[in-house]
Amino acid sequence: MAEAVLDSLSAIDRYVRLMAVVPSIEAIASVLNTYLTSWSEERVERLQAIDGGWGPFDERQRPMPIYGAGDIFFLARTVREHCKAVRAAGIDVTSDLLELDLMLRFAAESTAVHDWRSLAMEYA
Repeated sequence: MAEAVLDSLSAIDRYVRLMAVVPSIEAIASVLNTYLTSWSEERVERLQAIDGGWGPFDERQRPMPIYGAGDIFFLARTVREHCKAVRAAGIDVTSDLLELDLMLRFAAESTAVHDWRSLAMEYA
């Protein structure tokens, strides 16, 4: 178990570092797509078990494509709201959902660095 957590942290670190240095929103979306593709079918099933089948994955456990700022902000906001709802229901947020929330929030913040107007419109 501890080894799996360390492997997951190493993978997250790689994706976060990539998002921090890529030159465009399209590149952030590409890194995020690669990250979501790295999720195993078992992991996606665990996530979908607590989110009623919703998430950035389809019914066959494949990631939905992310094309740009709108998709990134939508997913980050939606997963964040889902985390709040899970907590409000008295359910512990799983490590998979927490990781996804953190990754999407970082992607949204990285996107905002490239286009602050997108972030301003998101919160308007």
